[in-house]
Amino acid sequence: MSFAEPKPQPVPAVEAKAEKLRDLPLDFIRGVAIFFMVTDHLLFVSGYSFFTRERFGMVTGAEIFVLISGVLIGHLYKFKILKRGFKSASVGLLRRAIQLYTVCLSLSVSVFLFSLIPHVNTKLWTTGGGMMNLREAIHFFGWKHLIIQTLLLHNGPLRMNVIGLYVILLGAAPIAMWFLVKGRGGLLLLASGLVWAINLKLEARVIATSFDNVFRVLSWQFLFVIGMVAGYYREAIKAFFSTKHGKWVTIGVITLAAVMCFIALNNPDTGLPTWARLHVLSHHQFHRIYQKLFSRKTLAPGRMLNVLCLFSVAYIALKTYWPYAQKTMGWFFVTIGQASLYVYILHAIILQAVYQIHGLDNEHVLLNTAVATGVLFMLWFMTRKKLLFWLIPR
Repeated sequence: MSFAEPKPQPVPAVEAKAEKLRDLPLDFIRGVAIFFMVTDHLLFVSGYSFFTRERFGMVTGAEIFVLISGVLIGHLYKFKILKRGFKSASVGLLRRAIQLYTVCLSLSVSVFLFSLIPHVNTKLWTTGGGMMNLREAIHFFGWKHLIIQTLLLHNGPLRMNVIGLYVILLGAAPIAMWFLVKGRGGLLLLASGLVWAINLKLEARVIATSFDNVFRVLSWQFLFVIGMVAGYYREAIKAFFSTKHGKWVTIGVITLAAVMCFIALNNPDTGLPTWARLHVLSHHQFHRIYQKLFSRKTLAPGRMLNVLCLFSVAYIALKTYWPYAQKTMGWFFVTIGQASLYVYILHAIILQAVYQIHGLDNEHVLLNTAVATGVLFMLWFMTRKKLLFWLIPR
């Protein structure tokens, strides 16, 4: 098997134009995903929690982000390879991976330094030591070992691990793109799916990082690859769904999404009051279903299917009713969705300050909602005004 670089090919004017146009419904969904992620990372129940805590299915913002990232890379880098060649496009992916690696290091160092401020309680998850601030980590590991751990991404802020996963996925993306360019998308899906299926049982970790403890890379890579294949063959998939068989598949996807939403609404562990959930399934029944089919760590089959169905339904709905969606909420979700990495980095820093506020517990929903609203609109405002765009990657 040779990894020889495909020769650059001329790009039709229509394709070149399509590359430059943004898919606003996709940006909208990405904005919704970052909204879910921010509100859930606040760690308290607010009015937004009634929508974000796995209420529409056993899906979080992280799964949607990984899937959309795969779709965008598969679609955009298809054109970049045609215009610039495989080698140039691959270098671009590796540069992005290095950029995200730098982001991970910056967040870890920032949180550690925040912990040196008197009366400030910020801690990172450290592999082998649990939650620690900088002084505790130095005492436990020593300077030399702590620096090595940080460089290897063994440390990371609480609930902020998905960027580390991206570093690995983007670093390996050129290999997946080579299969797609060579017309071997089916083989790529088969190999990636086989690794995912095996790891459902093994739950193996690639490296002892903070993010691989939460997101098993060998499992989550399959969702990313599915997105890449879908993005690469985007036009063919769109054509299929306009056919008679495609319409029947659409009906099936919508039905599955509705069933999984029903199951999710029976979740007893969301932190929400009992009146805010269904009681058709008992605690025992729900946990048995959840553990077997919807594990997040290894992306169990039910969760994988749930992600794909929910994303498809959301995209179809937005494409159908886009003028209304854009007019009502597009100003917010599209804005933050188009700069999702920027918003993610900012929210990781802002939340460290929010965590220092006392009294934000699940008994004060109104206060929590006000604080959450303030954080969300601060992020939107900074994005809208492009504050520090010259410094913070997007």
